[in-house]
Amino acid sequence: MKIKKSMMYFNLLLSKINLHPIWLFVILFSIAMSKSTIILSSFFPPASIMLITGISFSLSKLNIILVWLAITLGATIGSIISYCLGCQITNKKIFHSFLNRYQITINNAYNKLKNQGFLCLFSSRFIAILRYVIPLVAGMILMNRTKVYSIFLLSATIWSAMFILIIKSTFIFIV
Repeated sequence: MKIKKSMMYFNLLLSKINLHPIWLFVILFSIAMSKSTIILSSFFPPASIMLITGISFSLSKLNIILVWLAITLGATIGSIISYCLGCQITNKKIFHSFLNRYQITINNAYNKLKNQGFLCLFSSRFIAILRYVIPLVAGMILMNRTKVYSIFLLSATIWSAMFILIIKSTFIFIV
């Protein structure tokens, strides 16, 4: 009985999305943002699964530029949120238990950022855990905000384009 009721709600949701495709934009934005934010990404399934599903469904309803824009903006804003959280951790000396729990990972990220800085920020977008840890640590060491935001935007732009192109070419190949 519960499964039948759940399917009814799911079908209702799908029909609403079909009537208003802008919801797909919001969903893709939210997925990309949540997967780039240290707090939210811990509670959701892997980004690749969520984005593959979202992009596959969206490509038939939205212009490819809108799909790319939603993912790029979401990923960039998620990284900025992690960076700002890192700044707050440093400025207010909060989250001691978090810092103690992930001290080895944070120390490794700190050393990488000190030695390879912006290259590390750019490449972290393409590695799951580093996608949100590196921006957090960049905020903790108070790296230049303008340069950091620019790199977040550049890496998110390329990352989202790669995701879409892979899915689009796979979708065309399957069909």
